[in-house]
Amino acid sequence: MATSFNQIEIFRTTVDCPKTAYCLVLRLQEAFPDAKCNFDLDDCDRILRVDSPVVIVEAIAQQMQAWGYRCEWIA
Repeated sequence: MATSFNQIEIFRTTVDCPKTAYCLVLRLQEAFPDAKCNFDLDDCDRILRVDSPVVIVEAIAQQMQAWGYRCEWIA
């Protein structure tokens, strides 16, 4: 039986509003339908986590920046 593993990528962002984070998760999941996204706004880096079967680090960062938010891959 084949086992597939997803990549979990972590980003530092400038998102600071829960409503904004919710809207961005919806937009990210529309743009990247295979990805599961969530924010941790309680973290000092306002973390965005992306769980995806493919590596989409640059695409996520570029999309967030296009929407006006800093988004830096940290792990």
